[in-house]
Amino acid sequence: MVAALSIAVASAGCAPALLHVALGTERGQGNLREHELVVGGVRHSVLARRGDGPTAVLLHGFGGDKDNWTRMAAHLPSSWTLLIPDLAGFGHSERRDDVQHDVVAQAERVHLLIQHAASRPVILVGNSMGGHIAAATAALYPADVAFLVLVDPAGIVSPEPSEVGAALARGEPNPLLTTSVADFDRVMGLMFVHPPALPDVVKSHFAARASANRPWNDRVFHEMRQHPFLLESHLGDIHAKTLVLWGADDKVLHRSGAPVFVNGIHDARLVIMEGTGHTPMIERPLTTATVVADFVAIADDRAEVAGLPGFRGALACRWRCTVGSGTCQERAV
Repeated sequence: MVAALSIAVASAGCAPALLHVALGTERGQGNLREHELVVGGVRHSVLARRGDGPTAVLLHGFGGDKDNWTRMAAHLPSSWTLLIPDLAGFGHSERRDDVQHDVVAQAERVHLLIQHAASRPVILVGNSMGGHIAAATAALYPADVAFLVLVDPAGIVSPEPSEVGAALARGEPNPLLTTSVADFDRVMGLMFVHPPALPDVVKSHFAARASANRPWNDRVFHEMRQHPFLLESHLGDIHAKTLVLWGADDKVLHRSGAPVFVNGIHDARLVIMEGTGHTPMIERPLTTATVVADFVAIADDRAEVAGLPGFRGALACRWRCTVGSGTCQERAV
């Protein structure tokens, strides 16, 4: 007991170093390297991997960063080139008072990133706010995007409110912003069905970092709400082959929003992941990567499906899959 307590105390000042090692390991598994790019006059931190196949650009959600994708990236096809940015104002990308952070401004920078660093058109993937930005990019810059993957995306008014949405509608502070370890545990419960086990010292580090970032995140959040880009009137402008992937137990964005996307986008398919929350790429990285890679293979109609059964019959129709314990059953929308 004394030895364990001594280790915990000794580790208390080492959380950043431990996290650095853990992130380095996860990035290494996906062969990802960190780079800096200036896009639209803003310095961006970007994880990148070069392959000889298509390029995938992965966009994180509000308050997140590029490392939200590292676990899933390790399971994507090794031939894919990957570009995973910290969006402006988040992670290690530049924070500037004179830069706009609304969805349209972020979409313009994603467009410039694709023009600057990718072979168009790309596979564009986004989670939550990143899904909102990805859909906006596909609608505003259709030549940029061949395949669009929206993972629990924001951007529409869902028929049924989520737990977080209901709190915001009541005028309560953003439930996803934290100031303490207790707040951190609460947010983890909102984000995941099965939150990852983290030592208290690591939770304390994340909570302290989130508390320091809260004023800035509050500002960006209000800026986005003051300059909304609601997708309902723009979904028809999306011409990319689209996969909508949603965690069945998402408490941040209710799954009832999924049919709004599927019915509004001309060529869209839907996968519901059972027992999964708001960030499937973190909670179930292998399954999420398999579904995404299989979707691209099917939609491109040039490769055998190596993953989940039941997808091949979906080539020429809309379909809905429910992913449970590693299986997928095709059902009509």
